[in-house]
Amino acid sequence: MDFKSLDGEHIEDLVRKFSEDEVHRAVCDSIKTLGPDGVNFGLVKEFWEDIKLEFTRVMGEFHSNCRMVKGANSSFIVLIPKKKIW
Repeated sequence: MDFKSLDGEHIEDLVRKFSEDEVHRAVCDSIKTLGPDGVNFGLVKEFWEDIKLEFTRVMGEFHSNCRMVKGANSSFIVLIPKKKIW
C-alpha cells in the first residue's frame, strides 16, 4: 500500500509553538455557534488587541503541557495537541 506521508517542513509545522498570528486566524475563522455559556468567539474577536498576549500565552501553555489550565472551560474551545503526549 502506498500511504501519503508528510515532508520535513510539514512535520515541523506539527510541533512548532503556536504563533500569535496562528491563534488570531483560528479565532477569526471560528464558527459563530454559541458555546455552552451562550457566548461565542465574537467577544474574543472584539477585544483581541486587549487580550491577545494573554490568550496566546494560554495557547502556548497548552502546547507545552498538552492540557488546558485548571479551571478553564474545556468545552469552550477544543484544542488538538500538535505533538504526542504519551
